[in-house]
Amino acid sequence: MLFAVLVDASEGWRGVRMPAHIVHRLEQMAEHPDSEWEDPDLMKLAA
Repeated sequence: MLFAVLVDASEGWRGVRMPAHIVHRLEQMAEHPDSEWEDPDLMKLAA
């Protein structure tokens, strides 16, 4: 939910970019808040 608020707030900011997988996840969370998701960044750290 916090990230969704940041995306909304940052729409007017210049130079603020979010990776495509984060934007996709936010859209997914908006439709299905309890959906499963594997964070690719965490998967890299776990490897």
